[in-house]
Amino acid sequence: MKILLTIILLFITINSYAGQIPAPPPLPGETVVEQDYFQKIYENMNNIATVTTNPDGTTKGKKGDMLLLYTGGFYYLEINVDGNTTWFGEQLTDTP
Repeated sequence: MKILLTIILLFITINSYAGQIPAPPPLPGETVVEQDYFQKIYENMNNIATVTTNPDGTTKGKKGDMLLLYTGGFYYLEINVDGNTTWFGEQLTDTP
């Protein structure tokens, strides 16, 4: 039973590192606008927007949206919690 569980966990771990995908190739029927659109999606797929003013109470977002707040020399990960303008944040630190 332990061996089966170990094998299952191994496969789950291997599949979870598939976040980096190659740039989309141009397809024969695509217009330049479509190619540009897909390229922008690819370039920003794993990026979080950085802001310098606190979004809480001022920036509308969807529930679960994330922003990186840089203020006062510190970074904060801000997450929208209500689908409106309420953001909760946590200071990021370099912990070993």
